[in-house]
This record gives sequence, structure tokens and C-alpha cells, in this order.
Amino acid sequence: MVKGIILAIISACAYATLPVLGKMGYEQGLTAIQMLTYRFCFGAATLAVFFLFFRRKALIPTPKLLLKCAGLGLGLYLLQSLSFFTALKYIPASTASLLLYLYPLIVLAESTIFLKIKFRMASLVSVVLIMAGCCLVFYDAFLRQLNLTGILL
Repeated sequence: MVKGIILAIISACAYATLPVLGKMGYEQGLTAIQMLTYRFCFGAATLAVFFLFFRRKALIPTPKLLLKCAGLGLGLYLLQSLSFFTALKYIPASTASLLLYLYPLIVLAESTIFLKIKFRMASLVSVVLIMAGCCLVFYDAFLRQLNLTGILL
């Protein structure tokens, strides 16, 4: 359990730096594609080193697994990441980050619909909290007349 908590903290810290590094990248003249290329190359190298030392067998994936990874990585995750980095051009990093965290709501809805996972009371509480937070973000965004393109991205 301690290992999981430590990994969750590391993950949260890494995601927290993402919008900051994105804004810094734009200040240095990088494009969203360039920043994502650096990010993904760094991530791939880090994972390769991890697997080399701790899970060597994972470095020999099946063709089916490679196809799934390519679909998720080159399709869905690339689209999401590109949208997030592009949104940073139009709206504050704090607003973009808060909007990014709509994904648990999307995962919950898709899990309930497609995987037939039971919708529990804890899920309802989560949905209410996520929606309340999003309402506050959107209210603030409209008060400050933020760029709608950035919000939609």
C-alpha cells in the first residue's frame, strides 16, 4: 500500500508540472507538437530503463499488445495531450488543468455504459463533486471572459 501511495504522489507531482512546463515551452518558442515529442521521448526512455531493470519480459510485447498501445498512444492519448497543450495557449494553466480532470467523470460514464460496471453511491458522490468543481471553473472562466477555444480544447 505504501508503494502505491508513493507512486500516486510521484504521478501527481509529474502531472502538476505539465502545464507549467507547457507554458515555459511556449515562452521558449516551442510548438505543442515539439513539446509532446520531447515529453513522449523522455517517457519512452524512462519506461525502457524501468522495464530493462525490473520487468525485462515486458520489453518483448506481442503484436496484439503493440497494436493496442499504438491505438491508445498515437490515437487517443496524442489527441488528448495535443488538445491540452494547445489549450494552454489560450487559457491559464490552472483552468486547463482543472478542466483536464473531467476525465474521471468520462471514465465513470463509459465504464457504466460499455463495461456494465455498477453505478454505486460513491460514484454518485464523485459525479456531484466533479460537476460542482467544473461549475466553479466554468463560472470563473466566464467571469474572466476566457477564450472559448481554450476551454473547449
